[in-house]
Amino acid sequence: MHVTDAAAYEPVRTGIHVIAAPLRTVEEVDWREGDDCRSEDDVCWIDKLTGTKRTRQMLEDGESPEAIVAAWRREARRFEVTTKRYRLY
Repeated sequence: MHVTDAAAYEPVRTGIHVIAAPLRTVEEVDWREGDDCRSEDDVCWIDKLTGTKRTRQMLEDGESPEAIVAAWRREARRFEVTTKRYRLY
């Protein structure tokens, strides 16, 4: 892959599409691989990669990569609004 427009490229969006692709193409995807991820309460490797269990849960629930990215954007906007008054620069 070669990025030709760095300003327009969204690496997080691309990453979510890459993570979601096996769910559409592979018969069985095991997020719980490894000793540290055996139950719903454990943190799986995919949770560490994405930074949250919510992404894995959304993927498992059949949410599209675009829906996941949109949810992240909403959360980022809420964070920006909440923290705006505390930022000095």
